Amino acid sequence: MSGTQKTRGNINESIRECFHLLAKSCERYGEMERSAAPQVVMDMERLLIWKRIMFLFNVDPDRRN
Repeated sequence: MSGTQKTRGNINESIRECFHLLAKSCERYGEMERSAAPQVVMDMERLLIWKRIMFLFNVDPDRRN
């Protein structure tokens, strides 16, 4: 049973970390937008945001159909 609880704890921690990283990415994107950063840099941050959103919804962003 303790193994199950440990796994749930790891999953919860992973999700919490992903939400934190997602919030940081959104914050960075907003700062870049205000400072007129190069479009390529903003596109990379946007990709990170989508990848983190897909992770939260349990979608593998690297899987090809």
